[in-house]
Amino acid sequence: MGDVGQALRAPDTPRARREDTGNAGPVNCSPLPQHFLTELILTGRASAAVKGWVAALAQVISDVRRSRRKRYTMPSHYPIDPNRIDLAREFRANPFGPHRAELQRIVTRMRWCEVAGRHVLVTRVPHREWVLGRLSGRRGVDVELLEDQVFTSRAEAEWTVFKLRWQAITGQTLDID
Repeated sequence: MGDVGQALRAPDTPRARREDTGNAGPVNCSPLPQHFLTELILTGRASAAVKGWVAALAQVISDVRRSRRKRYTMPSHYPIDPNRIDLAREFRANPFGPHRAELQRIVTRMRWCEVAGRHVLVTRVPHREWVLGRLSGRRGVDVELLEDQVFTSRAEAEWTVFKLRWQAITGQTLDID
């Protein structure tokens, strides 16, 4: 388990090992081992062992957050050739798929681009009305709705999002309609 795992392991007691009764009774599941909690309550201060345990826990939390951050911000490496207008026309003709491999790679690339500023569709009335929105890239922040972009056709809404993402990634506008 390593040093962090050693620091986070529960105390070696029969209760922690589930060997005392053999039944499925309560197990010491406290995030801070019970004898550390007792020490904090009785003395009002933390020993070196408690401080070490808390530091190890903080490191684990930091590592988990860092790994999650990497997962969500990793850019897609598939390049989009702005001269492949034929693929854009194919999407325009059939926005819901199935798509051939080249177009599917582009659609996947567009869906996995940077979250901040990504255009999305928000359903106002199920199966009847959609509005264009923009993500902030931060959790807990509402989607910015672009009220002047309301659609009654999902195909038109998907095409608009495709064009906006194409422009964001390639830097060129699509003049296909």
